[in-house]
Amino acid sequence: MLAPSGWNGVLGALDGTEHMLAGGDPMIAQYEFQTSETAAVPSQHAYLYFGVAALKRDEEGRAVVLRYWPTLCGPPRRDRPAAVTRHPWPGLSVKREGGCVARDVGTLRKAAERSRALETDIPTLRWLRDWRPGDQGEVDWLADQGIRTH
Repeated sequence: MLAPSGWNGVLGALDGTEHMLAGGDPMIAQYEFQTSETAAVPSQHAYLYFGVAALKRDEEGRAVVLRYWPTLCGPPRRDRPAAVTRHPWPGLSVKREGGCVARDVGTLRKAAERSRALETDIPTLRWLRDWRPGDQGEVDWLADQGIRTH
């Protein structure tokens, strides 16, 4: 990801998704999105959360290698690993329409810590450099790869 050098922690994508990174241990990445009218679940306003750990920092203390993992509501179900848990962790409540809600930020951070301990495939992101005028945007890069976004 290339971000402007004056980035304050919030990024907006062309699809309307908003990304925010909050400090702490672990850091929390929030993705807010609204599904379209033609989506499988139309007009759904939702949030996704990920725990984030800095694996390496530069000489100025900026994170240059990050590890992301999904923050779950509780232990995954064995019969349907992608489904919402049947046993939410303390402070989390499962919503009837899917997903869950955390009582407060501390509860969310604890869920991120517990989720990190689970056996999941965790991606690593590496900082390359600040965004510069003239850099290709994400949508243009995807189009060059033959990937349609809309």
